[in-house]
Amino acid sequence: MSEGRYPRTWTWAKDGHTISGQYVRVEQGMTREFGPKAIVVLHVGGEDRSLWIFETALKEKLASELERRGAAEFEVGERIVVSRGEAKVVSEAGRGYWPITVEFPDRQTGTAAAILGAAVRDDSSAGAAHPRIGSIVPASPTDDDIPFAPSTI
Repeated sequence: MSEGRYPRTWTWAKDGHTISGQYVRVEQGMTREFGPKAIVVLHVGGEDRSLWIFETALKEKLASELERRGAAEFEVGERIVVSRGEAKVVSEAGRGYWPITVEFPDRQTGTAAAILGAAVRDDSSAGAAHPRIGSIVPASPTDDDIPFAPSTI
């Protein structure tokens, strides 16, 4: 792999099984053996580090997070934590793979509508201030601010 124009590469065996840093950017680098590969640049311990994306599972987890967000880019400065298992695991099909976990501790969780799965109208009233929050609305003669009818027990 060529590293001349990229920040120093994070090496799992030398640097540790977990990298945690602030997102800087994604770019693409060329390797002699594997061709073009994605590189996630994270700011770790006061310097930018390159995390070359060789594992299919890692690439899929990063892509899946962007799809979940409906975004084309991670937020610059958000923390991303990637951990790779200490040893390869053998699948039921007999193939070896590195177990990978990816966390996004600072990610935006989304709007209330997205979290609840609500359909949102696309009109000018969407996002307008609630009439009772942040503004003074004159009360009508029949408005006694009781949100329900009193019961007679």
